[in-house]
Amino acid sequence: MRARFERVQWRIAADWLAVAAVAAIPWSTSVSYILVVAWLVVFIPSSEPDEWRNVMKYPAAWLPVALVALSFAGMAWASGVDWSGRFNGFASFAKLLVIPVLLVQFRHSPRAHYVFVGFVLSCSIVLLLSFMMALTGMKPLTKGSTSYGVPVRDYIVQSQEFILCAVGLIYLVYLRLCERKVALALALGALAALFLINVTLVAPSRTGLVTAPALLVILVMVHCRRAVSLAVGVAIVAMAAAAFVASPKIQDRMFGIFTEIQDYRTRQVATSAGQRYEFWTISLDIVAKAPVIGHGTGSVHERFIRAAEAQGSPKPPTTNPHNQTLTVGIQLGFAGILLLYAMWLSHALLFRPGGLAGWIGLAVVAQNVIGSLFNNHLFDFAQAFIYMFGVGVAGAMMLGQREEARLGVRRAAVKT
Repeated sequence: MRARFERVQWRIAADWLAVAAVAAIPWSTSVSYILVVAWLVVFIPSSEPDEWRNVMKYPAAWLPVALVALSFAGMAWASGVDWSGRFNGFASFAKLLVIPVLLVQFRHSPRAHYVFVGFVLSCSIVLLLSFMMALTGMKPLTKGSTSYGVPVRDYIVQSQEFILCAVGLIYLVYLRLCERKVALALALGALAALFLINVTLVAPSRTGLVTAPALLVILVMVHCRRAVSLAVGVAIVAMAAAAFVASPKIQDRMFGIFTEIQDYRTRQVATSAGQRYEFWTISLDIVAKAPVIGHGTGSVHERFIRAAEAQGSPKPPTTNPHNQTLTVGIQLGFAGILLLYAMWLSHALLFRPGGLAGWIGLAVVAQNVIGSLFNNHLFDFAQAFIYMFGVGVAGAMMLGQREEARLGVRRAAVKT
């Protein structure tokens, strides 16, 4: 009994360390890493073998492990890359091991929802500072943040965080309205509106502007009846069109894509969209040279250098493909891409209609997949940890609900 009591205490501490780690994501990479390490040190010794066996039978748990295992093996055939580069490449994949750990920890934890509460509260403080910057000209809190209305990190990370918060709050508004708690629903709705206003008018990003309406449409189609989803979908499209017309920033960000590509190709002007076009072209050529198992883990930098040398350029335009599929494909070929897509699919299927946890989990997966078209969001710190904790905690809640439902069916069968 004493051992069980001590294990329970360690699990409680691990839960709160996970909450703290998630709350730190919008603010600091180093603090988040410290808290994640502390969380793992506290939780893993308190876990039991049966818990791992029960969780690892699910594809959502073992597919991330399989992708990490392939990346570990990929270090063996990364020719021309020193071992520090190989291990750095492997570290990008290794973060995915957090997902099965979270599935084990929060499957029956009564504190799982506090992870999401902590994230929303933390982002709400960032939101307040963002509006203060926009209204008063306050300087950002970190040196790396130079964008208007971005107090910490960068506008891409901020928009992704705010969109997720808004999407989660929208579902809470629906739940509170069903309970006829109108005042609370209005307060939550106002906070969700502030997040979306900031994304559209204060610090918009192209990835965020594409992700927000797509997320809402996907979630409504999956979670609502056909007639409701059609009506809400039309409303979302109408609101997106209104925001586009009302915001010159949105118009510049979206229409600028075509101009930037044209300027880059004809006038050699360095533009974001034009450079991405070149990065993707080079990446496809690199993948085509080793399509099955790729060039090895950590080989992206070396392969871009060789591609530049083949074209007679002194240095490559980038060593980042700015696309998750291409980044994995360069290193692990179609074998890695297949595992990546299978992992995304298994996580999406885990969140088939299932209340708030299903809504949040599917939103996290959809946002990561869409954002990964334009960036390496599984390898970028903030987006990667948002994905891992979002999928891990919400997925654990879904697994717990399904196991409780099966137990209820068995008990009912025994009684009859």
